[in-house]
Amino acid sequence: MKIALVVPWHKASQIAAFKQAWDIEKKTPDYVFFQHDATQAGCAQTKNAGIKRALDDGADIVVVLDDDCYPLAPVMGQPGMQSLDDLVAAHVKALQPQKVRAVYPTCLPRPRGMPYRNEHIVRPVAASIGLWTNNLDLDAASTLVLGEKTQPEQYARFPFYHHFFPFCGMNFAFRKEWAECAVLIDVPRFDDIWMGWIWEKVAYEKGYCFNLAGPMIDHSRQSDVWANLESEVKYLKVNEDLWSAIYSAPANLTAVDLRGKFFPSARPLVESIPGPPGVPMGDLTGPSPSML
Repeated sequence: MKIALVVPWHKASQIAAFKQAWDIEKKTPDYVFFQHDATQAGCAQTKNAGIKRALDDGADIVVVLDDDCYPLAPVMGQPGMQSLDDLVAAHVKALQPQKVRAVYPTCLPRPRGMPYRNEHIVRPVAASIGLWTNNLDLDAASTLVLGEKTQPEQYARFPFYHHFFPFCGMNFAFRKEWAECAVLIDVPRFDDIWMGWIWEKVAYEKGYCFNLAGPMIDHSRQSDVWANLESEVKYLKVNEDLWSAIYSAPANLTAVDLRGKFFPSARPLVESIPGPPGVPMGDLTGPSPSML
């Protein structure tokens, strides 16, 4: 089994801090693929290019980790992530089939006919997603109103099955069989979210779940909240309705089909990446510089 870790970056100071934090300044593990955004193409295109490199190199499992994600001391009863080896191993473990709850009571006390113990089924995993401490992955408006801290018990650390959720692309892993779904949409601040709506639609129809109990990291967050707000406000209404439109799309469409249906004017990053990682901007706010 060959594993690749893709780390997108655009600032030399940030990638230097990443290497120092993970103690790989002197020797980078062979499985790490640093993907430089040298042309300021943006997050989606940079990650897609790094994922493609990893798959072209023969990776069976691809892990994606942002360059502002750092090691984490033990927290919430979970072992700490002190090395990239630990992080990769934890993602591989999280990609194993998981128990998901399938039977729920309709009232309390539990009603007649409710199984006493057998409430779960085992489902294969489409992607492992690790969450974050320190700076949460909030939208800009929530960050401004609430701040960036929260209590540990507010994390969802369990498999999701047949429920849509906002997919975070900072720290995730997948097997190569899911490469067709692992294509970020080229729109700021929604690239991983909109990839996730499509991935969840396809995975649930195939009987797969998503394991949100992947390895946790410390998120240092390098983005600017005001710049994030400016980017997000253009697409909030689109995002409000997009997930339900994808959810309600005809069954048995592939990720390529769904990207073609919902993002028809987008262009592919490269021909060998399945499906277009872009998004039609013309009807929303005018063309994005990254799409010209």
